[in-house]
Amino acid sequence: MSKRYIANLDGLRFLAATTVACSHLEVVKSYATDYSFDNRFIKNAPQISVTFFFVLSGFLIMWWFLEETKGNVQKINVRRFYINRISRTWPLYYLVLAISVLISVFDGTLFEGDQALKRFAFYLFFLPNSADIFHGANVFMGPTWSLAVEEFFYLLFPLILIRISQQKLLKRLLQLAAATLVFSLLFNPIFISLAAGNEIQLPGVVKYLSVIADRYRFYSFFLGAAGAYLVFAHVRLPGFFETMKAKRNMQLLALLLLLLFIFGITFSFATQQIYSVLFALFLYLMTSATYRSKLLNIGFIRTGGKISYGIYMLHMLVVIRLVNPLNFLIPTESKFLNVLVSWMLMLGLTFVISYISFRYFEMPLRNRIRRSATISVKNES
Repeated sequence: MSKRYIANLDGLRFLAATTVACSHLEVVKSYATDYSFDNRFIKNAPQISVTFFFVLSGFLIMWWFLEETKGNVQKINVRRFYINRISRTWPLYYLVLAISVLISVFDGTLFEGDQALKRFAFYLFFLPNSADIFHGANVFMGPTWSLAVEEFFYLLFPLILIRISQQKLLKRLLQLAAATLVFSLLFNPIFISLAAGNEIQLPGVVKYLSVIADRYRFYSFFLGAAGAYLVFAHVRLPGFFETMKAKRNMQLLALLLLLLFIFGITFSFATQQIYSVLFALFLYLMTSATYRSKLLNIGFIRTGGKISYGIYMLHMLVVIRLVNPLNFLIPTESKFLNVLVSWMLMLGLTFVISYISFRYFEMPLRNRIRRSATISVKNES
């Protein structure tokens, strides 16, 4: 069944991915050069962007399930969903892993002690968060922590949905969002310190749970999924939300989110939770109002959205290779000019590499995996 294209989402995905890339460039530059750009946006934008990715993933996955099953998610074809997700995400993940291992071999760090080998063993089994927690992150594999969170959600979400009746679906999604949100707050280290009234050393298990609560933002996915259901089922909400669907009001919410994002505004221990609610509300309002932004649907930006996975996964390879030898580019007293040129160079190279990867590696391999799986199913039947 063909899926309805939802305007603006590719453009939003592209902007979020490029924000992460630019922020990471500035962080790396701060260690290697005197020309880094340091402010609240650079510090907070990557995490907020990842939260947006999580909300958007929940929204899109739920939308696809609803379209495929005409609203009865108990009829989800779980096997086909798994194959589609694996064929889309695994090839590039393991390509980046192979490149990271090769770089470690050539620079001599792979066999310095046993940390690198243990780290890559975790990465091999798609456990980057465990690798980061127990053995430290590999710089090139750093972005994969959020991919692992998404993969875990992909694994569990259809198994949860096929057990929920159509009549209780929205209620269960909101309950799951509330439960995971409360868990994320209770085990947030900032919240624990505030509740205890001082800085405390967290016990091992609690510290591990705090990392999981911070990274595995399942409330973001469930809030996005609830937003998709509201749009798909044409659920009428209280008058305030109906009024917000008006183009002007929806644009005001978009402007508010943009300002919060640009100025790197945080909300203590509830930052990602509050942004998740705002992002889910924004996607619901924008989609239900069938609003189409001219900027977000420019051909180049839409293409960037389609290759945003590659931009997210590959940008650190470009960042590290650029910063070390160039150190950095043009020694000028104008920090703005340096930042502008460095961002353009990094984003340009990342875009080209990501497009080549998408066109000549990811798509062909994805199609081959899906064809093989289809043939296998036919042979079994």
